[in-house]
Amino acid sequence: MGTPYILLMTHGHAGEALISSSEMIVGHEEKLSALSLDPGASVESLAKKASHLLEIVGGPALVLVDVFGGTPANVAMMLSKSHEVRCVSGLNLGMLLEVLMMRGSSDDLSLRDLQRIAQSAGSAACRSFTYDDYEGR
Repeated sequence: MGTPYILLMTHGHAGEALISSSEMIVGHEEKLSALSLDPGASVESLAKKASHLLEIVGGPALVLVDVFGGTPANVAMMLSKSHEVRCVSGLNLGMLLEVLMMRGSSDDLSLRDLQRIAQSAGSAACRSFTYDDYEGR
């Protein structure tokens, strides 16, 4: 099967920024890139870029998107019809870091496993807190 590729698709350049931030923590990662939906860009242009990239990659890919129902998510869903792709929305740095670390620690993870890890890690990264919540603990 091979190591799944990870593609971030976001409104604006949030994906590139998350990759840059992740590199500060886990270092440079292979099989990872981001595609941005720039203002005024069409669904078709993003879909064409993503499809071309996935054809070059030639293997399974986990597509992480920022907002469910947005253009990047809709493109990711369309790609799953013609490519070996699984999608997760709600992209955040915690999600990306966990996926990268887990992908790097095991050759046995399937694309579906990585999808589950992404969803779980993304949810776990979202918490409400204040200083008082942890004072004295």
